[in-house]
Amino acid sequence: MPDQNIGSFFSPSTKKVVLPDRIDVGTLEGNVYNCDGSSFGNGFVLISQQNAKDNYIVPVLNGTFKTANWLNVAYSFSTLTFMHTGGDTAFKINTCLGSQFVKNVKRLQENFYTCPEANYLYCNFQIDGQSQTFSGNMDQSSPILTAKPGPGSTEITMTDGTKGISFSMWILDGNFGNFSGDAPLMVNGIACRYGADPEHTIYRNDNVPNGIMEGWFAADYLDSNNKPHKMSGNFRIKISS
Repeated sequence: MPDQNIGSFFSPSTKKVVLPDRIDVGTLEGNVYNCDGSSFGNGFVLISQQNAKDNYIVPVLNGTFKTANWLNVAYSFSTLTFMHTGGDTAFKINTCLGSQFVKNVKRLQENFYTCPEANYLYCNFQIDGQSQTFSGNMDQSSPILTAKPGPGSTEITMTDGTKGISFSMWILDGNFGNFSGDAPLMVNGIACRYGADPEHTIYRNDNVPNGIMEGWFAADYLDSNNKPHKMSGNFRIKISS
């Protein structure tokens, strides 16, 4: 950014750079946890994006990291290799930072766990730039963080009382998602309508009851007064029977 001087560094340092809203640049904020829910602590993550020229390493500090990357014009499949400070590999995970469309600004906040069977669920989402988080586990009934398969579509519910988001979606080829009109989009208890170019991607689908589904979404929508809004989020939810 020509108006943001990076400067020189002679010791480990951090520098905040504010990126413009560009649909071809995605940002990812990661929260990294051990299997028991404790912080991963310090380390590194190697990000390998499919069809990208280079891999790159980002520091993980106190269990969090932030980065930005160019997005492919299609699904941006990525492998993330998390390492301890000594350089040994802790775990690897596959995710997806894009969709079949490049229509919305991607500002993702994803949780990562050192073991795939971790008991934790979440939804990190934004409505009009205001961040909210619902956290739970596989045994809790509140907040509701579920994917309920049905004939032709899957009902996604990520709510705590009247707060939160629910919608229906199709699952294509076992993973890739897309919003469907089988059930209304509900935002904070209010029925809403999708705007143009909603995006939705599933990057993990165990496809069995009590399994895990993970993904992200981004969409414009209109409330009951036809007022426009924006929503986006990442989730890890339980597949119900």
